[in-house]
Amino acid sequence: MHNRKYYENKFKPYPDVVTKKQLIDMLDICENTAQSLLQKEKIRHFRIGNRYQIPKVCVIDFLVGDDYNPYTRNRSKAHHEITSDEVERGKEKILLLCAQPRTRKELMYMLDVPSKKTFFRLFLNPLLESGELQMTIPNQRSVSTQRYVRV
Repeated sequence: MHNRKYYENKFKPYPDVVTKKQLIDMLDICENTAQSLLQKEKIRHFRIGNRYQIPKVCVIDFLVGDDYNPYTRNRSKAHHEITSDEVERGKEKILLLCAQPRTRKELMYMLDVPSKKTFFRLFLNPLLESGELQMTIPNQRSVSTQRYVRV
């Protein structure tokens, strides 16, 4: 965790009162998280009409306070990088599990991969392209009853 002086220097280019868009940029968070922080009043602010106005010192107070810690854990978990070793182990695990036909959901659950897009990009597509894995219904890639089996 950084101290107040660090954040004061980091946010020097921002005005003394920032908008929600600037808050998103300052904290490097998505719009939903920013909205949640403001609605739960984790960051002190005021509204003019339907626009949020957030004093820069309140953003810094949030960052150096105790309320910020849970958000740092969630962000790091959400932005977790999957290493090449984890990908290789995951592919091996899929091949072992697919001795009998398995659905995408089953495989994602067993590998603990929350993102369908990531699962296809890193695990499933390379195995399908290499011919180590095949679909039980090859002419319908996205059918819900699709299962994958080891060749």
